[in-house]
Amino acid sequence: MTGIYKYSAENRIVNNCSCSYMYTPFEGREFFEFFFFSRKDFLAQAENRISGYRELTPLSMEIFDNGLKKLSDLSTGRDIKRISQIDIPVKLESLNKKAALFKSRPTADTDIPIVNPGEYLATVKVTDEVNTMNLVYSLFKSTSSEPLKEDTDPVKWMERLLGRFEVTKRIYENYLPGFRKGVGAFDRIINYSLYSYTLSAFYVENPTMKQLNALLKLNDLLCSISKDIFQNQPALIASYFSHMIEVVLAEDLLRKKNLI
Repeated sequence: MTGIYKYSAENRIVNNCSCSYMYTPFEGREFFEFFFFSRKDFLAQAENRISGYRELTPLSMEIFDNGLKKLSDLSTGRDIKRISQIDIPVKLESLNKKAALFKSRPTADTDIPIVNPGEYLATVKVTDEVNTMNLVYSLFKSTSSEPLKEDTDPVKWMERLLGRFEVTKRIYENYLPGFRKGVGAFDRIINYSLYSYTLSAFYVENPTMKQLNALLKLNDLLCSISKDIFQNQPALIASYFSHMIEVVLAEDLLRKKNLI
C-alpha cells in the first residue's frame, strides 16, 4: 500500500500542532484504508511484544482482564473484517489462551496507584489540585463494573479531562485548582494509554461523536509514540485494547454511514 496515515507519522506529544485536524478535506475510502493499515500495524507490533510476556504486573492484569471482557462483549454478533482485515474472533481466542497463562504466573511486584478509586472520585473537587494518575485510574475502575450513568462523578470527570485534552492535545501530570491549567510532565505514557482505554470502554456504553473524536486523536498520539509504549507494559496493554475496541467502533460507524 502506498501513502501514509499522516496523523500518527510523527511524535504528537512533542509536535502536537504540526498536523492539524482542522478543516481536513474528506479523502474517501483511501483515507480509511490508510487509517486501518496504521492501526493494524500498531496491533501487530503490540501483539508481538505481548506474546513475549511471561507474567503481567497487577495493573497490567487488571487492564488485560477488563479489556478482554469489553472486547468480547462488544464484538459479539459483529463481522469485523471488511476494510480493517482484522479478525477479531481469532484474536479473542489467542487472547483468552494468553490470559490463562498470565493468571497462572502472578507477580509480587505492584504498580497499582495507592488510591481508593470510589472514594477518590467522590471526594476530589474541581477546586483541588488533581493528580492525573489517581484520576485516570479511578475512572478506569469506575468503567470496570456497572455502566456509568449521566451526571455522576465519573462521567463529569471523564468530560473534564476530555475537554482539557481537546484544548492542549496533552495530558499533564497534575491540574491546578479549577482544572484549567496542567502542570508537571506531559509525557507520562500511562496517563494517555489508560485514559484512551477508559474512554473507549466509556464510549461503548455512552456513545457520542465528541468521545469518539477524542478517542481517535488519543490513539493517533499513541501510535505516534509506539516505540515508547512497547517499553511500558501496562501502557502497552491499555493501548492494545483501546485500539482493538476502536477498530470495532470505527467499522461499525462507517457501515452505518454507508462509507464502506
